[in-house]
Amino acid sequence: MTDETTELGECLSCRKRAGAYACVSCADAVCKPCSEKVSDPLFASLEAIPNEQVEGRFCGRCWDAEMAARLEAFQSTLEAAKQVFVFFTTQKKHIPLIRKSKTPVNVESCPDRDETILRLAYVAAKEEYNAVVDVEVTVKKVRAGGSNKTADWKGTGFPALVDGKKVDLQDSREQIYR
Repeated sequence: MTDETTELGECLSCRKRAGAYACVSCADAVCKPCSEKVSDPLFASLEAIPNEQVEGRFCGRCWDAEMAARLEAFQSTLEAAKQVFVFFTTQKKHIPLIRKSKTPVNVESCPDRDETILRLAYVAAKEEYNAVVDVEVTVKKVRAGGSNKTADWKGTGFPALVDGKKVDLQDSREQIYR
């Protein structure tokens, strides 16, 4: 489904304009200013939202009922993911590990290194861990027709629970001796 405009009748929300879009959920007519759309591609990919919901538009009622709570939970988990400790396999320092997951987390098809690490941290934060250990991030260069090259990043790591105070103490000690 695309954003093609069609005359569907009066807008469900404002009752002033002609509804140009049909709500993805309830199929009622809604105009562009009154409609809501999933605009964050990271939200769409991490929360596994169906493609028709990503490309379509919602009326205000359906957005509040279906997507607003999911988006708010996503935003809070994303903020927690930005605070997650990341330990790469190449690091030699001691990790104050409390508990480590037995199953690794894999992310693929990321556009860059930072988003790969953020996606690993997001999965760890969603499972209520505060670190990702034994992280490996790799890149594969792909030729996309002609001379254009793109990079396909992927990463692997184990969600873990670490003692945050000890990690902060180690980091502050390293700063003193630099």
